[in-house]
Amino acid sequence: IELQLADARTAALEYKVNRETTLKRLSWLVGALGIAVAVLLLSRRLQKRIAETERAANARLEELVDQRTRELSDEMAQRIRIEAEQRRLSEKLSEGEKMRAVGQLTAGVAHDFNNLMSVVMLTAENLKFSIENNDKAMSNDMIRDILSATDAGSKITEGLLAYARKQPLRPRVLKLDDFLGEALPIFRNTLGARIELTSDLQPCYVTVDEGQLTTSLLNLILNSKDAMPDGGRLAIVLRVEDDMANIEVRDSGTGMSEETRRHAFEPFVTTKPIGDGTGLGMSLAFGFARQSGGDLAIESALNQGTTVTLSLPLSEAPATTTLAAPELANNDSKVMDVLVVEDREFLLHMLERTLSQLGMQVRIAANANDAISNVNQHGLPDLLISDVSMPGEHDGPGLAALLRERKPDLPVLLVSGYAEAVDPSCGFLRKPFSVGQLEQSIIEVMQLHKAS
Repeated sequence: IELQLADARTAALEYKVNRETTLKRLSWLVGALGIAVAVLLLSRRLQKRIAETERAANARLEELVDQRTRELSDEMAQRIRIEAEQRRLSEKLSEGEKMRAVGQLTAGVAHDFNNLMSVVMLTAENLKFSIENNDKAMSNDMIRDILSATDAGSKITEGLLAYARKQPLRPRVLKLDDFLGEALPIFRNTLGARIELTSDLQPCYVTVDEGQLTTSLLNLILNSKDAMPDGGRLAIVLRVEDDMANIEVRDSGTGMSEETRRHAFEPFVTTKPIGDGTGLGMSLAFGFARQSGGDLAIESALNQGTTVTLSLPLSEAPATTTLAAPELANNDSKVMDVLVVEDREFLLHMLERTLSQLGMQVRIAANANDAISNVNQHGLPDLLISDVSMPGEHDGPGLAALLRERKPDLPVLLVSGYAEAVDPSCGFLRKPFSVGQLEQSIIEVMQLHKAS
């Protein structure tokens, strides 16, 4: 019995030990599970906080990116506005430089035109007298004088139009020595009577924008004039060296210091008093030279004058072409029917008389509406000759477009006293013109029509 009791106590002790061990293990397991749950909950909270932080950071980053984008957009818009304003100011100052040059030309041009008009008026009166006395020899001499005077006036206006025209001109092959020789009267008018102008021109050809070349040379000559307030000498020398044509503008003026010479090509740099210049003349000439494939150089010293050399690449002389005589008659031998539109009555009747003498049948109209009425009544002409600028609803190009809706291949010759840019399918003749120039323009228009 005691042994059984002992075994029972031992079994109870083992059970108690096992139970306590199991309870301990369960408590450890529950504790571990609690810790795991706590860690899991803490991890989820941390993940949630991290996700919220990331979302807040991304939102802030997007806000900063949007803000910077707006700032950059505003900065770009401001920069564009500033650049546009600078271009506008530069163009305005450049135009001011040009108008300053034109202003200085005015007195000399008026003087020359008064001389030419005096020649025309006196010669016309003497021509009337010689005709009344049947003196043909004197009449021919006087007609030649009138033609010479009008040709000289035409060259003056041609130079002014080339200088004042705004639209960019296409470069063309130019006989440079002839161009400079014809421009000398304009340069002489610019300089005035107190400055002696001489020239030495070697024959050569260049491919250049004629209007910009005139502008650049006038700016250089005006600078030379300003450097000789008490008068002096200016020489224009054209020399060919290697593959370049060098135009030298040499003056006997006050010259430049080395510091001034180094900055002479910079925009808005000027040694003149405020209001007397923009400082763009030399920089514009430099830009023109570089764009034309050439260069601009200055040699100068104080009280020793200045030489500015404009260099341009040489070109080959253009091939000469001979135009065939126009076919003034149609295939059925009918005389060419020409419609002339011009709002100046005296010029309209002069054109009518001249074209009739050339063997054409001429219709006339004072404006586009009259011309359209004439076409409605008598049909389309073989050739339209029209002034460009006319009063009324349609100008010359507008009238040509209307008539070409009925006859797309209608030959058109537009005439104007301005430097106009016209449709290349139309011929162009600038006033004033001679009978020969009118006839030649008709030849070219008819050949252009035949080629198309």
